[in-house]
Amino acid sequence: MRIEYVFSPYCHCCVALIASNCQEVVLCKVGIIPSKIDNYHAEYLLLLNMGIEETPRQKKIGVALQQEMANMLQQAIRDQGVTNLVLSITKVVVTVDLSIARIYLSIFPKNNAKKYLEGIKGNAFQIKHDMAQRMKNQLRRMPEFSFYLDDSLDYIEAIDDAINRPEDPIYNPEMLAKRKKI
Repeated sequence: MRIEYVFSPYCHCCVALIASNCQEVVLCKVGIIPSKIDNYHAEYLLLLNMGIEETPRQKKIGVALQQEMANMLQQAIRDQGVTNLVLSITKVVVTVDLSIARIYLSIFPKNNAKKYLEGIKGNAFQIKHDMAQRMKNQLRRMPEFSFYLDDSLDYIEAIDDAINRPEDPIYNPEMLAKRKKI
């Protein structure tokens, strides 16, 4: 098994490319390349980071964070008297070492979603502190939060539009260039 270490600019971490099946495996954070990883550890990391399934502990923490975060943010919206805003947490993904939680938000109306997301990102430290106070009896250490907009509903809508559209991109390949994500 051949292992290559590559610095990934997309996720700002070192990844190992396993040549046998070309799977990406996150080996370390923020560009610190490990001196030596043997085949056993590479296979172990491959199994952990392929994204096949979360551990039961990750799932439990993700669900608990999702419920508490939703309650806290919705209470903050009500307290501030903001109207015509629907915020829901669609998914919380916790890393294997429980140090980072990726939180996916759906914010309606869509036209102000980025503004609200930037406000939430700007208050991430206060949100983490408030969550630590709420969950102090459940978690010993609160993970760092990374907030993202959940675009799965937009993706589903785009697929429905493509299916219902009279043009067929299979027979008209010029249409495929419009659909590529940048």
